[in-house]
Amino acid sequence: MSTAVESVFYVGRSETFRKVITEGEAVMYAGLVGDTTTPPTGTGLAEAAAFRLQVNPLLMAGIIGGLLNTHLPGAGAQCLNIQCEFLAPILAGDVIETSVELIELNEEKHLATFRADCYNQNHHQVLTAQAVMLMPH
Repeated sequence: MSTAVESVFYVGRSETFRKVITEGEAVMYAGLVGDTTTPPTGTGLAEAAAFRLQVNPLLMAGIIGGLLNTHLPGAGAQCLNIQCEFLAPILAGDVIETSVELIELNEEKHLATFRADCYNQNHHQVLTAQAVMLMPH
């Protein structure tokens, strides 16, 4: 007998989300979480033009959470654990592609394990993560 989880979810299923991380979003997130670090200031116009704000990497964990909550597995699931490894800085203006893939499904315990990978516009990996979700019964 097939369950609803089986018909919708299978190992290897994936979803992808692509987004430009704007300076405004980076600043707003920093303010919301109390990240009061200030960017270095240069004295020359060339230095100021070359500077791009570094994004708090936990913003990406939030984007992964949003992808899990809305697309895979979606509403009704609860995140039990997420482990992130930040591999490279993310700068305001970067285009980040986030892919989430179901890598393990334990139907008996209603647990689903996902791998998430984030790449910038230069195809450099900036983050890898694993999340365990409690699936609705």
